Amino acid sequence: MNFKGHGVTPLFLSLVLALSACSGGSAESMLKSAKEHISKKESNAAVIQLKNALQKQPANPEARYLLGKVLLETGDPVGAEVELIKAQDLGYSAEEIAPHLAKSLLAQGKIEPLLTRFAKSKLVNPAANAELRAAVALAFAQQGKSDEAKNALQESFAADPNNISAQLLQARMYIHQRQFPAAMAVLDKLVGSAPSNADAWQLKGDALLESGAPSEAALAAYRQAIKVDKKNLQSYVAIIWTEFGKKDIEAARNDIAELAKIFPDHPQTRFFLGMIALEKSDLKAAQEQAQYLLKVTPDSPRTLQLAGVVEFRRNSLIQAESYLKKFIKVAPESMQAASRLMLGQIYNRNGDPAKALNVLQPLLVDDSPYPAAFSLAAEAYMQQGDSAGAQNYFSKAVKSNPKDIRSRTALALAKIAKGGDSGFEELKAISRDDKEITADLALFSSYLNVKRWDAAAQVLETIAKKQPDRPSAENLRGRMEMMRGDRVAARAAFERALKIDPKFYPAVATLASLDQDDKKLDAAIARLKAWIALEPKDLRAQLSVIELQSLSGKPSSEIEEALAKLVKEWPNESGPRLLLIRKLVDRKELKAALTLARDGVIAAPDQPTMLATLSQVEQLNGESNQAVATANKWMALQPNSVQPLLRLAELYVALKDPSAAAQSLTRALAIDERYLPAQRMLIAIEVGRGRVDSARKVIKVVQTQRPNDAIGQVLEAELESTQKNWAGAVAAYQSALNKNPSTDIAIKTHYAYLSGGKTAEGGAFATRWLQKNPSDVAFIYYLGDLALTGKQYAQAEQHYRAVLKLQPENAAALNNVAWLLNLDKKPDALEYAERAVKLQPKQAPLLDTLAEIYASRGQLEKAIEVQKQALSLAPDAHLHRLHLATFYVSAGKKAEAKVELKRLADLGDKFPAQDTVKKLSIGL
Repeated sequence: MNFKGHGVTPLFLSLVLALSACSGGSAESMLKSAKEHISKKESNAAVIQLKNALQKQPANPEARYLLGKVLLETGDPVGAEVELIKAQDLGYSAEEIAPHLAKSLLAQGKIEPLLTRFAKSKLVNPAANAELRAAVALAFAQQGKSDEAKNALQESFAADPNNISAQLLQARMYIHQRQFPAAMAVLDKLVGSAPSNADAWQLKGDALLESGAPSEAALAAYRQAIKVDKKNLQSYVAIIWTEFGKKDIEAARNDIAELAKIFPDHPQTRFFLGMIALEKSDLKAAQEQAQYLLKVTPDSPRTLQLAGVVEFRRNSLIQAESYLKKFIKVAPESMQAASRLMLGQIYNRNGDPAKALNVLQPLLVDDSPYPAAFSLAAEAYMQQGDSAGAQNYFSKAVKSNPKDIRSRTALALAKIAKGGDSGFEELKAISRDDKEITADLALFSSYLNVKRWDAAAQVLETIAKKQPDRPSAENLRGRMEMMRGDRVAARAAFERALKIDPKFYPAVATLASLDQDDKKLDAAIARLKAWIALEPKDLRAQLSVIELQSLSGKPSSEIEEALAKLVKEWPNESGPRLLLIRKLVDRKELKAALTLARDGVIAAPDQPTMLATLSQVEQLNGESNQAVATANKWMALQPNSVQPLLRLAELYVALKDPSAAAQSLTRALAIDERYLPAQRMLIAIEVGRGRVDSARKVIKVVQTQRPNDAIGQVLEAELESTQKNWAGAVAAYQSALNKNPSTDIAIKTHYAYLSGGKTAEGGAFATRWLQKNPSDVAFIYYLGDLALTGKQYAQAEQHYRAVLKLQPENAAALNNVAWLLNLDKKPDALEYAERAVKLQPKQAPLLDTLAEIYASRGQLEKAIEVQKQALSLAPDAHLHRLHLATFYVSAGKKAEAKVELKRLADLGDKFPAQDTVKKLSIGL
């Protein structure tokens, strides 16, 4: 039931109470006066007189009873409960108290106490019994116990067929069951017999709206409820929401003005005033209302949503993200779509496509009524460089809304993907007709894919004209220049983006990344710290600073301390916790990592990333069955996501249960039939189970889904390789190369030739490839590694030197040349090794090579010093430890050698070079 509140200001109330308390009169006269006020429905005056009477006679049971009854009617069920229980303790009639006490408990949501006290209670007075049984029926209904609710309702009608509370509940139950004719029959009868009952008129309005009747009829019922009771807040709210739904903003504005006269500071009034301010684009007024609501109802979903929308419109994206994330945590799923779409836009704007895809996931089902979600997902995939994923979601947007600009854009992209130049012209036409930049972004991306730089630059001019006050064009220009390899031009573009919008974080982050690439870690840290001074709550920047400090050599203990501090400050954010977990796992502190992960899930049980991490850490701790349970919780949280199903498949593979793994992958593909990681894993599982034909069927599906992509042929080649059908593998790889002449596929093709014994053909292929791609460093480096593995040292050196001609600062090539030169005792080996270490001083394998060269020249102290550095960077690299022990033995440092050799001996079978360990240990 609904209980209406009659507002009175605290100042006015205290003044009247003070005056009344100072006046004369007996408790009996005050009680009599209160009854007169009650008969006239002057509730506020009645409350004052009753409290005055109780000041004189605190043990007056009737005054307590009447005060409890009036407090209930004026919307104070908590105070009502207190007074009614006191009245009963003082001996007032339990028969009279029971219906009102039940209602007060019901209004507070105290369902269990109500049922414990009154579930089986029957009163002598038929009217009172009907009222009590109706309250019990409603309590059962709220618990979902429909049979008990029906029985109690029948008891109420048996006691008093005309009981209003019972009739209202019966109508509500009919509405819940969508039996609208039956509900309307009850309500029509009720408003006829009790035309002054506001609840009946309000519920009639609800029934009319729910049934799909014309909104005018519902509005008329609500207005009648207000006519009967001008303080019927719920009817005002229903009217205003209906008017917003009809987009009748003027009518809504008028009714909000009326509501503000009666309930000027009620949260619902303030919320509507904020909405009207947003409609007028009066962001200052809207923010004022939102800030007021955040003080009085900070956890209300509506408050958080309004605050999020206001900050989004103000372009205060960090604050908007905070409010909208909180809203999604507390709001029912049916209310979340708009906020998820806004968060998707925020993350795309901030250059965080992974978060965008995560927040949009519940809206990305095939029959989703939100085409904007598909378009935002497509934009996120474009940011990730996944054109296939973007195309997939643009296609879904087309199906959802063929007339939408984004959908037209997707159709044009589909034509471009098929090699049709007409798609470019269609995108240009859409751009001319549209003030937004969706088509421009698609056109820009399409030009980048085919490296038409000048055409892409022209698109950026269009974007800049459409959005002169936003940094989008310069940010994209910077990314294009990076693709072209012009870092100077890229840096200048990002700096211009920041001049347009000093709070555009993606440009700050990219410039810091450029600083890092240029080995200017101090500059990168300073840049991010300057940003943090502007935005002290930006967690991303704080995490980036910590990671850069880690790279600059700051002690691990200080890094972990800084992360722990962030975890404490941001307990519900996964970023700091995940980074700290990663650090702990790297140090093999698996129990500590597990505790941190479990605490993270407790703090933020609805964060998929946290559940995914917990599952991984549990597996690392040997708790594989618990890891499966956690992955299932993740799946329950994201039932339309393929990621948890893929994780389950990985766990089942580790548990040697390929059948369960295959089932999980099949379920993932039922959600997204094009999900390549699931297809690849399913192929591997089927091959492992000896079901090669089943694997071939999956490959055929991939090839059909992606006719212009090389991946289908690559998968076919990989399968043929597992079957030792090298001729078939070569043929499939050649087919893949025709579609995508990439280095990776070229390397696999060459290796397939050699594996099949076709050495001459492989050599001819390598020659042809390098003739077409003379600057393919990766392929040349691969040939060097291949020769090195085959102990063809002269050829290996030749290939590595070819790499250095193209990339003089390739540290790995310098290291390998150094090692090869040292084999032949050539003097310049040390120079190459030192150059490699100078370029990458934190790489343990490079330090290992340098130490070996020092040792070979008898410089054992230097060798030991450098080798200790290598071991500190990679403490689990046992071969590095063996080298250190060898250097100790050669230097005559037997005690130090013993320590290192014992550590290696303790590894047992985990370290295969135990024979060498034993030989070195002799004589120590």
